[in-house]
Amino acid sequence: MLSSRIRPLAHPNRPSQSTGATAAVSQHNPFSTSSSPDNQDQDSDQDPEDAESLLSSFLPHLFPDDTPVCLGDPGQALAYTSPQWGTMKIWVPDYGSDSHSSDSGNGDAKDHGGREGEVEAGRKLFAHYLWGGALVIADEIERRYRVKKGVSSLEENACGNEREEGLWDVEGQEVLELGAGAALPSLIALRAGAKNVTVTDHPSAKGIYGPIQQSLAASVPSSLHQKIAINPYTWGVFPGEPDNGGSQKEIEFATSGQSRYTRIIVADCLWMPEQHDNLARSIAWYLAPPALPLSKVAAAEEREHGEDSASDGAAYVVAGYHTGRDVVASFFENAVPKAGLHIERIYERDLNAKTEDGQAGRVTREWKAQRPGETDRSRWCVVAFLRRRK
Repeated sequence: MLSSRIRPLAHPNRPSQSTGATAAVSQHNPFSTSSSPDNQDQDSDQDPEDAESLLSSFLPHLFPDDTPVCLGDPGQALAYTSPQWGTMKIWVPDYGSDSHSSDSGNGDAKDHGGREGEVEAGRKLFAHYLWGGALVIADEIERRYRVKKGVSSLEENACGNEREEGLWDVEGQEVLELGAGAALPSLIALRAGAKNVTVTDHPSAKGIYGPIQQSLAASVPSSLHQKIAINPYTWGVFPGEPDNGGSQKEIEFATSGQSRYTRIIVADCLWMPEQHDNLARSIAWYLAPPALPLSKVAAAEEREHGEDSASDGAAYVVAGYHTGRDVVASFFENAVPKAGLHIERIYERDLNAKTEDGQAGRVTREWKAQRPGETDRSRWCVVAFLRRRK
């Protein structure tokens, strides 16, 4: 199971600022503690063999039907066990302090409708965790890399889907992550041979002002650092729309990035229904257009090698159902077609699936907008590939 790849490192050491709804999220998080760390202590790793670390590591195995919807504590360092690159250290953003003042000019916590605080409150509730969607995308990108390089296990080979192999391949691709949070998939994409990786999150998101840089320094060789950029970006900010509230920096980023990216990562970003249209429009704006039509012979050859999807721009949208299946379905049924996107492929994946040796497995089922009487929705997430319409 994917969550077993995560174990906590740095211990929080100050009282928790989590109350109310935040506590409701934390109660489903087996890695959560009751506090949040001071920045100066984030580099002090706990002994990975201590009692709490061991208990946290075993919880997914002890309670396999109670999948954690989110991992980590605000400000906590996590160890992610990569099959290819070993232990990677990932910092979870901390929203406990408002001391950071964004230089983007757009940190006043207003959405495009002028409602102060509502979008920001939702972001603070959900953005300071590592979510299952990020683990799924990171796993698939890395698995494809290992298969391609001929170093994959039999289990990894068995997990592959011929129609998706080209889609998950990021080698030589221009990669963008929207709403990155801790940016684990971006770091994996960087190590898996992406041409360039651009990490973005809302200008008020704390991850882009230190935690992601810490994770990069600890987990990615310095020789690759010139291939990654970290930028503030608010979904729905585009040039020529003066009322969208974006900063000059965001406008410049949107101008230079239009139709540039051949792979876009969207991991657990569907929990704010009022932002669905802005998110879908942003995907359509940055996504590379479909490639020129291939001849029937060339198209058949690409399909035979599982590469028919590699030439067009594709967005990975992976999301759990922690805010309800209806919210997720609304994005695909309404926002996606409105933005000029189409769904190439969509299904559900079991986050708890594992192989006989206990490693992360891959069990999928048909996507359904409604599943009446569903009792195990935390085990599942939706996986979708989006493209621009031809």
